[in-house]
Amino acid sequence: MITNNEILKPLKAGKIEGMEKLFDNFFRPIVLFANNFIGDISLSEDLVQEELIIFWRKKIYKKLINDKTLVSYLYKMIKNKCLNELNKKKLNTCDINSLNYEIAEELSYDTNEKIIRLTLEALESLSPQRQNVIKEVMLKGNSYQQAAENLGISKNTVKTLLRNGINVLREKLGDKEDLFLYLFIILRK
Repeated sequence: MITNNEILKPLKAGKIEGMEKLFDNFFRPIVLFANNFIGDISLSEDLVQEELIIFWRKKIYKKLINDKTLVSYLYKMIKNKCLNELNKKKLNTCDINSLNYEIAEELSYDTNEKIIRLTLEALESLSPQRQNVIKEVMLKGNSYQQAAENLGISKNTVKTLLRNGINVLREKLGDKEDLFLYLFIILRK
């Protein structure tokens, strides 16, 4: 599995091989992500291709601070393009919190046992209360109030446990930014 740094380094040097690596590693997942907004795989592919061409031609990659910002930027870029496309066509925009992210499912097939093990270990290292709050809010999409009622704790306790739990997970998985995404893939199963 190629790292984001191995993609960004040649990109920042202006080498086409960096763009080829970016395309090989991100095109399909980003198309699936875009398809959640657009609902048309062919149009999603076109939009992603257009945005990646703009990304290359305008040398946007040179503005990225580090390899961790690469993934974040790509997904935000595509999300904005999709929302603009929907607005242009005057279609209803999707409630982002209710989207079923096909990208997560696609990535889950590509993960190996080591990644899954590291991610599960990080989640299991949390206290049962933090685990339950993270599952209620981030997996089930419940509001803080609903999670509090379901768990029999106060809304402020939910906020505190969620914030602390996410901070612990970021610390444990921080140098492996993709693992934080895999955590939520595992939670969905």
